[in-house]
Amino acid sequence: MSVAAHHGLSRRQTRKGDAVSATVLYMSMSLDGFIAGPNEGPGNGLGDGGHRLHEWFQAGADADRKAISGRLAGVNGQVVDEFMATGAVVAGRGTFEPAGGWGGDHHDGVPIFILTRHDPDDMRQWP
Repeated sequence: MSVAAHHGLSRRQTRKGDAVSATVLYMSMSLDGFIAGPNEGPGNGLGDGGHRLHEWFQAGADADRKAISGRLAGVNGQVVDEFMATGAVVAGRGTFEPAGGWGGDHHDGVPIFILTRHDPDDMRQWP
C-alpha cells in the first residue's frame, strides 16, 4: 500500500513531505531468463558471448561520444547519467563476484549493497 493510500489520499493529493522513492532497473535479459553467457567470472563478467545481449546499450557509443566533454551523448549518456545519480545500488552475489567486485569502485562511489545468504570467504573484497 502506498503512503498516500494508507492516509486515504489519492496519488495527486499526497501531503507535502511524504517521500516516495523510485526503483529503476536497466537490464537486458534473454527470453529464457539469462543475463550472461556461460563461464562468467572476474575478467569475463558477462561470460562467453554474454556481451551480445547488451550490445544495444552501447551501440554506436564511439560515434555518440561528445568530443569536448568525453561524455556519451544521446540515450547512452542519459542512461549513464541516471546510473551516476542513483542513491544506492542493490545487487546479488551472482552479479558482484563474477564482476570481481568492480575493483572496489562501483559507479564512482555510489553506495552498493550486496544481498547474499552466505558470508563470503574474504570480507575485504566486499563493500
